[in-house]
Amino acid sequence: MSRKQAAEWSATRPTPVQGVECFGAHFVSHVFDRHSHETFSIGTTFGGVQSFRCRGARRDSTAGHLMLFNPDEPHDGWSGSREGFAYRMLYITAEGMAQLVDCDGPQSVRGMRLSRNVFTEPVVSDRKLSAAFAAASDELLVPANSLQAAERLGRVLRVLFERYAGGRERADRRPAASPRISRIRDLLESRYSEDVTIATVADVSGMSRVHATRQFTLSYGIPPHAYLNQVRIRHAKRSLLAGASAAEVAADVGFVDQSHFTRRFKRSVGVSPLAWARSMGVRS
Repeated sequence: MSRKQAAEWSATRPTPVQGVECFGAHFVSHVFDRHSHETFSIGTTFGGVQSFRCRGARRDSTAGHLMLFNPDEPHDGWSGSREGFAYRMLYITAEGMAQLVDCDGPQSVRGMRLSRNVFTEPVVSDRKLSAAFAAASDELLVPANSLQAAERLGRVLRVLFERYAGGRERADRRPAASPRISRIRDLLESRYSEDVTIATVADVSGMSRVHATRQFTLSYGIPPHAYLNQVRIRHAKRSLLAGASAAEVAADVGFVDQSHFTRRFKRSVGVSPLAWARSMGVRS
């Protein structure tokens, strides 16, 4: 193992606030595959340069920046500097967000929709708010402090929405999926454990293989095979939380073997399946 690789670390932790999961890491050589999360993903970079592609352009986050990913917003990630980068992310469900910002229901925040593209930019420079977010996320990790942590995080999130949310506009300008493209998504969601072929994708959509792939990518931001991978990982997490072994999960959700599952999981989540399950309180 190289000195660079040895310097890397990552950890996922549940929090006492419902609907909020915390992830922290320092990466040098690790590269994230293009993926998205069902949740809002909000974080800050503490050191180095955190680079990724989102909404058709490269973005760089450094100290004092905030990263604001909406649910289902595709992005990847790598180190933009030789020394790597350190950061922390909070993954917050729509329901958890609604409770934290004290809105009328899970579909709005002070009159704004919690839709797929609420935040208008994936990276913003706001040193003071970034520091407030870091302090609020620190509170989440203090034992027996859940009430104060939720209140502090809620205050920061309300400011985030007020400053950087764009209401109902689809900020990334992706075209809405047509019924034929939606059928591809439904196929991948329902038959994720199978070896779905490009021929099946084309047949379901009634398009050529190339056209179906291109139109799906335009609508969802990632090609069908990457979407299938994240569906499998989503189901894998649920099985891991239920106590299934990595080998069992790999077979159940459609990966070739445990090694393939572990590699894909880490390139999307940042940690291995076993490390993730342990950090979430699962004991083998």
